Amino acid sequence: MPAFGQEVSLLAGALQTQEHSSYDWQIEYHQQLGRSVAASLGWINEGHVIGHRRDGVTTQLWMQRPWATRWRFGVAVGPYFYFDTEPNDRERGYGDHHGLGVAATGGVRYQAWGPLDLQLRITGLWAQGDINTQSIEFGVGYTFAHLLERTRPATDDGRFIDWSDGRQSISAFGGVSTLNSLAIRNWSTYGLDYQYRFNSWVAIGGAALIDAGTHSPHDRLAIQTRISHRVENSPLTLTAGVGASVTLIESGAPSQEPVEGLLLLRAGWNLSSHLSVEASWYRTFTQDDHDLDIIVGGLDWRF
Repeated sequence: MPAFGQEVSLLAGALQTQEHSSYDWQIEYHQQLGRSVAASLGWINEGHVIGHRRDGVTTQLWMQRPWATRWRFGVAVGPYFYFDTEPNDRERGYGDHHGLGVAATGGVRYQAWGPLDLQLRITGLWAQGDINTQSIEFGVGYTFAHLLERTRPATDDGRFIDWSDGRQSISAFGGVSTLNSLAIRNWSTYGLDYQYRFNSWVAIGGAALIDAGTHSPHDRLAIQTRISHRVENSPLTLTAGVGASVTLIESGAPSQEPVEGLLLLRAGWNLSSHLSVEASWYRTFTQDDHDLDIIVGGLDWRF
């Protein structure tokens, strides 16, 4: 069987609702757990349906069956946490809706060359209180474990560096926030993030985010529970978190909801046993139509 291990996939295709046809695309991380079992974490963009700008995060458990040498068939199911911006006749002219749905997928993969495979999938997304969609997607996957192994630094005697580090880390970051409305509204965001790891998987984190701009910026403090996975024998660490943020200073239009939900997806690359670079995506979810995408990059110091 091909060495399908840690894999990142990019897929796109046709999407159908009860009333409209459109397209979607997604990026996904796929982790093999055994010969026939795998898990995935993905971000799906369905924001091209008339009257909807929806995207979301899905995590799925896969049951797979290899066939011959290069083929692999699989089915998967899992939760779909979605965010949808819809036009309406209220004062703002739009509303941010979010909720929990179900994602079900069937697909086939063919190992075309080395670490590269071709994929064909059919996916159904069911979201209570929102649109249900079906899609057929084609894409490519890249198994990058061998690349990570090659990029892992070695000591003078040829042994790989052990990425051992302390339980604590602090990072400084900067980037862009985007308000989920029908018009494009961006501003700069920067801040600090602190994380304490209880073990190799579970951590708690806090962040201070400072906005600079004119489109209803907020300065906020956040706390999250996080799950981190360091890809074996590599400098790559993946993190997912969920928690809440509280507004401290508000220089724009007053918010009716000072406490907001906050999701996090993060990828970090170790430069040394203590220093790494990180790219993070935060998503706030509220009840007052102030949902935000916050995309930042920064440096992290572990101690």
